[in-house]
Amino acid sequence: IFGGTSVAAFYFIQKNRYIQPMAILVYLVAILVNLPLTFIEEGEIGRPFVIYIAAIVVAISFLIKGNIRYVLLCLLVGVLGVISFLQIQFSWIADQAVYRETQENGALDNLVQMILVIMSVSVISMICANQWRRSREKQILYAKELERKNEKLEWYANHDYLTGVYNRKYFFQQLELMTKEIESYLLIVDIDSFKKINDSFGHIEGDRVLIELADTLKKHKLGTVCRYGGDEFLVLIQGVQIKEIRQMVNNLKKKISQIMVGQEPLCISGGMVRLSEEISHVNSLADADKLLYQVKKNGKNDIIFNA
Repeated sequence: IFGGTSVAAFYFIQKNRYIQPMAILVYLVAILVNLPLTFIEEGEIGRPFVIYIAAIVVAISFLIKGNIRYVLLCLLVGVLGVISFLQIQFSWIADQAVYRETQENGALDNLVQMILVIMSVSVISMICANQWRRSREKQILYAKELERKNEKLEWYANHDYLTGVYNRKYFFQQLELMTKEIESYLLIVDIDSFKKINDSFGHIEGDRVLIELADTLKKHKLGTVCRYGGDEFLVLIQGVQIKEIRQMVNNLKKKISQIMVGQEPLCISGGMVRLSEEISHVNSLADADKLLYQVKKNGKNDIIFNA
Protein backbone atom coordinates (compact mmCIF):
# COMPACT_ATOMS: atom_id res chain seq x y z
CA ILE A 1 0.00 0.00 0.00
CA PHE A 2 2.70 2.41 0.99
CA GLY A 3 4.80 1.40 -2.01
CA GLY A 4 1.94 2.29 -4.37
CA THR A 5 1.38 5.60 -2.58
CA SER A 6 5.09 6.38 -2.80
CA VAL A 7 5.16 5.72 -6.54
CA ALA A 8 2.09 7.91 -7.09
CA ALA A 9 3.55 10.69 -4.95
CA PHE A 10 6.88 10.48 -6.76
CA TYR A 11 5.12 10.73 -10.14
CA PHE A 12 3.14 13.84 -9.24
CA ILE A 13 6.11 15.48 -7.51
CA GLN A 14 8.18 15.13 -10.67
CA LYS A 15 5.31 16.66 -12.65
CA ASN A 16 5.10 19.55 -10.16
CA ARG A 17 1.44 18.76 -9.61
CA TYR A 18 -0.64 18.22 -6.48
CA ILE A 19 2.36 18.59 -4.16
CA GLN A 20 0.31 19.42 -1.08
CA PRO A 21 -2.41 16.77 -1.63
CA MET A 22 0.23 14.11 -2.31
CA ALA A 23 2.05 15.05 0.89
CA ILE A 24 -1.18 14.79 2.89
CA LEU A 25 -1.97 11.42 1.26
CA VAL A 26 1.47 10.05 2.16
CA TYR A 27 1.03 11.16 5.76
CA LEU A 28 -2.47 9.66 5.99
CA VAL A 29 -1.22 6.32 4.67
CA ALA A 30 1.74 6.39 7.05
CA ILE A 31 -0.49 7.21 10.04
CA LEU A 32 -3.59 5.15 9.27
CA VAL A 33 -2.00 2.17 7.47
CA ASN A 34 1.71 1.81 8.22
CA LEU A 35 1.56 2.35 11.97
CA PRO A 36 -1.39 -0.02 12.64
CA LEU A 37 0.02 -2.73 10.36
CA THR A 38 3.43 -2.38 11.97
CA PHE A 39 1.81 -2.83 15.37
CA ILE A 40 -0.04 -5.92 14.17
CA GLU A 41 3.17 -7.30 12.72
CA GLU A 42 5.34 -6.49 15.74
CA GLY A 43 2.74 -6.87 18.49
CA GLU A 44 4.28 -3.89 20.26
CA ILE A 45 5.65 -0.41 19.68
CA GLY A 46 9.07 -1.29 18.30
CA ARG A 47 11.93 0.37 16.45
CA PRO A 48 10.06 1.05 13.20
CA PHE A 49 7.58 3.13 15.18
CA VAL A 50 10.29 5.52 16.27
CA ILE A 51 11.52 6.05 12.72
CA TYR A 52 8.00 6.42 11.30
CA ILE A 53 6.92 8.87 13.97
CA ALA A 54 10.09 10.98 13.77
CA ALA A 55 9.91 11.23 9.99
CA ILE A 56 6.18 11.98 9.97
CA VAL A 57 6.29 14.63 12.70
CA VAL A 58 9.24 16.47 11.13
CA ALA A 59 7.73 16.32 7.65
CA ILE A 60 4.28 17.49 8.74
CA SER A 61 5.72 20.35 10.79
CA PHE A 62 8.03 21.37 7.95
CA LEU A 63 5.75 21.06 4.94
CA ILE A 64 2.10 21.34 5.87
CA LYS A 65 0.64 24.73 6.71
CA GLY A 66 -2.60 25.86 8.26
CA ASN A 67 -5.12 23.85 10.27
CA ILE A 68 -4.47 20.62 8.30
CA ARG A 69 -1.05 20.43 10.04
CA TYR A 70 -2.73 20.25 13.46
CA VAL A 71 -5.33 17.81 12.18
CA LEU A 72 -2.61 15.41 10.99
CA LEU A 73 -0.60 15.75 14.20
CA CYS A 74 -3.72 15.15 16.31
CA LEU A 75 -4.56 12.13 14.14
CA LEU A 76 -1.03 10.78 14.69
CA VAL A 77 -1.36 11.25 18.45
CA GLY A 78 -4.77 9.58 18.38
CA VAL A 79 -3.52 6.52 16.48
CA LEU A 80 -0.54 6.17 18.82
CA GLY A 81 -2.87 6.49 21.79
CA VAL A 82 -5.13 3.72 20.50
CA ILE A 83 -2.15 1.46 19.76
CA SER A 84 -0.66 2.10 23.21
CA PHE A 85 -4.02 1.37 24.84
CA LEU A 86 -4.30 -1.93 22.93
CA GLN A 87 -0.77 -2.95 23.91
CA ILE A 88 -1.42 -2.23 27.60
CA GLN A 89 -4.92 -3.72 27.86
CA PHE A 90 -4.45 -6.71 25.61
CA SER A 91 -1.06 -8.24 26.27
CA TRP A 92 -2.00 -11.33 24.29
CA ILE A 93 -1.67 -9.27 21.08
CA ALA A 94 2.11 -9.66 21.31
CA ASP A 95 1.71 -13.44 21.25
CA GLN A 96 -0.24 -13.16 17.99
CA ALA A 97 2.35 -10.98 16.30
CA VAL A 98 3.38 -11.98 12.80
CA TYR A 99 7.03 -11.13 13.33
CA ARG A 100 9.13 -12.77 16.05
CA GLU A 101 12.90 -12.74 16.41
CA THR A 102 12.85 -16.53 16.82
CA GLN A 103 11.21 -17.12 13.46
CA GLU A 104 13.45 -18.43 10.69
CA ASN A 105 12.35 -15.71 8.33
CA GLY A 106 13.01 -12.95 10.90
CA ALA A 107 16.09 -11.63 9.08
CA LEU A 108 14.23 -11.46 5.76
CA ASP A 109 11.26 -9.75 7.37
CA ASN A 110 13.57 -7.30 9.09
CA LEU A 111 15.13 -6.49 5.70
CA VAL A 112 11.66 -5.80 4.25
CA GLN A 113 10.94 -3.55 7.25
CA MET A 114 14.10 -1.58 6.63
CA ILE A 115 13.30 -1.21 2.95
CA LEU A 116 9.83 0.10 3.79
CA VAL A 117 11.25 2.49 6.34
CA ILE A 118 13.81 3.77 3.82
CA MET A 119 11.05 4.22 1.24
CA SER A 120 8.83 6.13 3.63
CA VAL A 121 11.57 8.40 4.93
CA SER A 122 12.92 8.97 1.40
CA VAL A 123 9.53 9.91 -0.05
CA ILE A 124 8.67 12.22 2.82
CA SER A 125 12.12 13.80 2.74
CA MET A 126 11.87 14.25 -1.01
CA ILE A 127 8.52 15.99 -0.67
CA CYS A 128 9.93 18.25 2.03
CA ALA A 129 13.10 19.00 0.08
CA ASN A 130 11.23 19.79 -3.14
CA GLN A 131 8.76 21.97 -1.33
CA TRP A 132 11.57 23.78 0.49
CA ARG A 133 13.48 24.23 -2.76
CA ARG A 134 10.45 25.69 -4.51
CA SER A 135 9.78 27.94 -1.55
CA ARG A 136 13.40 29.06 -1.57
CA GLU A 137 13.28 29.77 -5.30
CA LYS A 138 10.11 31.80 -4.82
CA GLN A 139 11.78 33.74 -2.04
CA ILE A 140 14.79 34.47 -4.24
CA LEU A 141 12.55 35.58 -7.11
CA TYR A 142 10.48 37.69 -4.74
CA ALA A 143 13.63 39.27 -3.29
CA LYS A 144 14.93 40.09 -6.77
CA GLU A 145 11.56 41.50 -7.81
CA LEU A 146 11.41 43.54 -4.61
CA GLU A 147 14.93 44.83 -5.22
CA ARG A 148 14.02 45.75 -8.79
CA LYS A 149 10.89 47.59 -7.63
CA ASN A 150 12.85 49.38 -4.91
CA GLU A 151 15.42 50.48 -7.48
CA LYS A 152 12.59 51.68 -9.70
CA LEU A 153 10.96 53.57 -6.82
CA GLU A 154 14.31 55.08 -5.91
CA TRP A 155 14.76 56.18 -9.52
CA TYR A 156 11.33 57.82 -9.56
CA ALA A 157 12.09 59.48 -6.22
CA ASN A 158 15.22 61.14 -7.64
CA HIS A 159 14.38 61.71 -11.30
CA ASP A 160 11.97 63.70 -13.39
CA TYR A 161 9.51 61.31 -15.01
CA LEU A 162 9.31 63.08 -18.39
CA THR A 163 12.92 63.96 -19.14
CA GLY A 164 14.79 61.36 -17.08
CA VAL A 165 17.14 63.92 -15.50
CA TYR A 166 17.33 64.45 -11.73
CA ASN A 167 14.52 66.26 -9.95
CA ARG A 168 14.94 69.33 -7.73
CA LYS A 169 14.85 67.30 -4.49
CA TYR A 170 17.86 65.23 -5.50
CA PHE A 171 19.62 68.31 -6.89
CA PHE A 172 19.40 70.25 -3.65
CA GLN A 173 20.56 67.17 -1.74
CA GLN A 174 23.68 67.18 -3.90
CA LEU A 175 24.15 70.88 -3.20
CA GLU A 176 24.17 70.15 0.52
CA LEU A 177 26.84 67.47 0.04
CA MET A 178 29.22 69.80 -1.77
CA THR A 179 32.62 70.46 -0.26
CA LYS A 180 34.42 73.80 -0.27
CA GLU A 181 37.57 72.17 -1.67
CA ILE A 182 35.90 71.73 -5.08
CA GLU A 183 35.18 74.83 -7.14
CA SER A 184 31.51 74.73 -8.13
CA TYR A 185 29.13 76.67 -10.36
CA LEU A 186 25.38 76.79 -10.77
CA LEU A 187 23.81 77.23 -14.19
CA ILE A 188 20.11 77.82 -14.82
CA VAL A 189 18.61 77.73 -18.32
CA ASP A 190 15.14 77.79 -19.76
CA ILE A 191 13.61 77.63 -23.22
CA ASP A 192 12.83 80.90 -24.96
CA SER A 193 9.13 81.36 -25.77
CA PHE A 194 8.23 77.89 -24.53
CA LYS A 195 4.56 78.86 -24.10
CA LYS A 196 4.47 79.84 -27.76
CA ILE A 197 5.85 76.41 -28.70
CA ASN A 198 3.04 74.69 -26.77
CA ASP A 199 0.41 77.03 -28.20
CA SER A 200 1.63 76.70 -31.78
CA PHE A 201 2.63 73.04 -31.95
CA GLY A 202 0.86 71.40 -29.02
CA HIS A 203 2.01 69.99 -25.71
CA ILE A 204 3.30 66.76 -27.25
CA GLU A 205 5.76 68.77 -29.29
CA GLY A 206 6.58 70.77 -26.17
CA ASP A 207 7.36 67.55 -24.32
CA ARG A 208 9.61 66.43 -27.17
CA VAL A 209 11.55 69.68 -26.96
CA LEU A 210 11.98 69.28 -23.19
CA ILE A 211 13.21 65.70 -23.60
CA GLU A 212 15.68 66.60 -26.35
CA LEU A 213 17.01 69.56 -24.37
CA ALA A 214 17.47 67.36 -21.28
CA ASP A 215 19.24 64.70 -23.38
CA THR A 216 21.56 67.34 -24.86
CA LEU A 217 22.40 68.70 -21.40
CA LYS A 218 23.18 65.17 -20.15
CA LYS A 219 25.21 64.10 -23.19
CA HIS A 220 27.25 67.29 -23.07
CA LYS A 221 28.50 66.20 -19.61
CA LEU A 222 28.69 69.73 -18.31
CA GLY A 223 27.59 68.57 -14.84
CA THR A 224 24.67 67.22 -12.83
CA VAL A 225 21.45 68.13 -14.65
CA CYS A 226 18.08 68.64 -12.98
CA ARG A 227 14.68 69.77 -14.17
CA TYR A 228 13.85 72.62 -11.82
CA GLY A 229 10.30 73.06 -13.05
CA GLY A 230 8.42 73.68 -16.29
CA ASP A 231 11.03 74.45 -18.94
CA GLU A 232 13.76 75.44 -16.46
CA PHE A 233 16.83 73.25 -15.91
CA LEU A 234 19.66 73.49 -13.40
CA VAL A 235 23.22 72.27 -13.95
CA LEU A 236 25.68 71.78 -11.08
CA ILE A 237 29.23 72.09 -12.41
CA GLN A 238 32.10 70.93 -10.20
CA GLY A 239 35.86 70.67 -10.57
CA VAL A 240 36.02 72.55 -13.90
CA GLN A 241 37.85 75.82 -14.52
CA ILE A 242 35.75 78.79 -15.59
CA LYS A 243 37.61 79.15 -18.89
CA GLU A 244 36.81 75.58 -19.79
CA ILE A 245 33.20 76.04 -18.66
CA ARG A 246 32.75 79.01 -21.02
CA GLN A 247 33.97 76.90 -23.93
CA MET A 248 31.70 74.02 -22.96
CA VAL A 249 28.69 76.33 -22.68
CA ASN A 250 29.38 77.78 -26.14
CA ASN A 251 29.52 74.26 -27.56
CA LEU A 252 26.32 73.44 -25.67
CA LYS A 253 24.48 76.37 -27.27
CA LYS A 254 25.54 75.14 -30.70
CA LYS A 255 24.23 71.64 -29.94
CA ILE A 256 20.93 73.01 -28.66
CA SER A 257 20.52 75.14 -31.78
CA GLN A 258 20.42 71.89 -33.76
CA ILE A 259 17.10 71.01 -32.09
CA MET A 260 14.43 72.22 -34.50
CA VAL A 261 10.99 73.49 -33.53
CA GLY A 262 9.04 73.72 -36.75
CA GLN A 263 11.40 75.55 -39.07
CA GLU A 264 13.22 77.40 -36.30
CA PRO A 265 16.17 76.30 -34.11
CA LEU A 266 15.59 75.99 -30.37
CA CYS A 267 16.86 78.91 -28.31
CA ILE A 268 17.63 79.02 -24.59
CA SER A 269 18.53 81.69 -22.06
CA GLY A 270 20.51 81.22 -18.88
CA GLY A 271 22.64 82.55 -16.09
CA MET A 272 25.56 81.07 -14.17
CA VAL A 273 27.04 81.97 -10.78
CA ARG A 274 29.91 80.66 -8.68
CA LEU A 275 28.88 78.86 -5.50
CA SER A 276 30.55 79.82 -2.23
CA GLU A 277 30.11 79.19 1.48
CA GLU A 278 29.40 82.88 2.13
CA ILE A 279 26.25 82.80 0.00
CA SER A 280 23.45 80.31 0.62
CA HIS A 281 22.36 78.00 -2.16
CA VAL A 282 18.95 79.67 -2.24
CA ASN A 283 20.52 83.09 -2.74
CA SER A 284 22.91 81.69 -5.35
CA LEU A 285 19.96 80.29 -7.26
CA ALA A 286 18.19 83.66 -6.98
CA ASP A 287 21.29 85.39 -8.38
CA ALA A 288 21.45 82.95 -11.31
CA ASP A 289 17.73 83.51 -11.88
CA LYS A 290 18.28 87.28 -12.04
CA LEU A 291 20.92 86.76 -14.71
CA LEU A 292 18.48 84.58 -16.62
CA TYR A 293 15.81 87.27 -16.62
CA GLN A 294 18.41 89.86 -17.58
CA VAL A 295 19.06 87.81 -20.70
CA LYS A 296 15.30 87.63 -21.35
CA LYS A 297 15.08 91.38 -21.02
CA ASN A 298 17.99 91.94 -23.39
CA GLY A 299 16.55 89.81 -26.21
CA LYS A 300 16.96 86.17 -25.10
CA ASN A 301 19.13 83.41 -26.65
CA ASP A 302 22.21 83.93 -24.49
CA ILE A 303 23.87 82.78 -21.25
CA ILE A 304 25.37 85.31 -18.85
CA PHE A 305 28.26 84.47 -16.51
CA ASN A 306 28.78 86.11 -13.16
CA ALA A 307 31.61 83.96 -11.85
